[in-house]
Amino acid sequence: MTILMGKKVGVFVSGGLTASVVVHYLQEKGADVTAFWADVGQYDEPKMQAFLTKLRSNGIAVESINLRDKMSDLALEVLEMNASYEGGYWNTTGALRYLLVREIGSLMASQNFDYFSHGCVGGGNDQKRFSQYGSIFMPDIQEYLAWKDPEFLGRFQNRSDMVRYLSKIIGYDHLDEKVDSSTDSCLMGTSYESTEMESLSYDFYKTEPLMSSKPWLTNNGVSEIEVTVKNGRIVSLDGRDLSPYLVLNKANQYAGSNGVSLKSVIENRVQDTKCRGVYESPGMDLLSAALESLRQAYFDKKVSKEYLSLSKDLGTLLYRGQYATEEARRMKEALKSLTNLLSGRVTLRLYRGLIQTVAIHDMDELAHALHQKRFVDGGHIWRNADA
Repeated sequence: MTILMGKKVGVFVSGGLTASVVVHYLQEKGADVTAFWADVGQYDEPKMQAFLTKLRSNGIAVESINLRDKMSDLALEVLEMNASYEGGYWNTTGALRYLLVREIGSLMASQNFDYFSHGCVGGGNDQKRFSQYGSIFMPDIQEYLAWKDPEFLGRFQNRSDMVRYLSKIIGYDHLDEKVDSSTDSCLMGTSYESTEMESLSYDFYKTEPLMSSKPWLTNNGVSEIEVTVKNGRIVSLDGRDLSPYLVLNKANQYAGSNGVSLKSVIENRVQDTKCRGVYESPGMDLLSAALESLRQAYFDKKVSKEYLSLSKDLGTLLYRGQYATEEARRMKEALKSLTNLLSGRVTLRLYRGLIQTVAIHDMDELAHALHQKRFVDGGHIWRNADA
């Protein structure tokens, strides 16, 4: 496109096939291209540094940004808000798009880029998310959408065309893996897509998980871990105060090795189509079990109903790329006023993917939390908390 000649274009890259093609296509068209890559603790691109080196050797500027801490902090916020989506999906791709555009978008704005682009070319979930967050975090930068470029579409009619194009340019040695499948990963979790997975009759456990072990293959026996929560926020594991990154990283390792693994979800997508997703978020699943136990112990029926309604709505906003809206901000404030009540230690037991709450300790006893004492003085009486 001649309109891009000499224009500064920033491209979000993750090692995915389409974004890699977009970067080189834009360079071919005379754009001043910079590839932006973020370290978000992804599990799916072990050869990423070699790929970035190849981009640089082809004259493409690369900016690498470490967002592991911010990714982890966002993950703990999502847990506190319980902002999951249908089927218990932890919104890993939606949360990642929010973070990437918020953080990298500010860099592009400060460097006066003319356009931003990405590898989401089908008008699906992620393209909607990039567009919506782009309009908020970098309103003065235009979006280049490859899937609306007739020339791009004419040259790249399928993923095989993209693999052939990119192989000629950079000779990347694992491109064939990307023809019929793709992954999207960060510290929060990994999502899997493939031609086979789109069939509801496909056994999703034929997928090899990146973050976990299949439950029936674990040999750890019974394991326990203690999660400490203060004012709704997870602050330590097994009595050790840890940063958000270390909390999530350890939770991923612990839960993944104990068989907390893949899940299959048939979800309602942004454009109101149905699609099957295969996901794993072992650390998120583990930590959420501790928070859920505290909510059960603390919240009465009215508060619980309010919390669940707000968290469901917030999870939908995060899925739909609307986490930066005023509506989402109000929901987070309302949820925080409830989660501030939650403090305590929760002991969890794991066995081959099963997570059970063993005990809750150090609860702040609340006057309104009525606990039934069914075996006191030989009769059923009610007492405030443990009075």
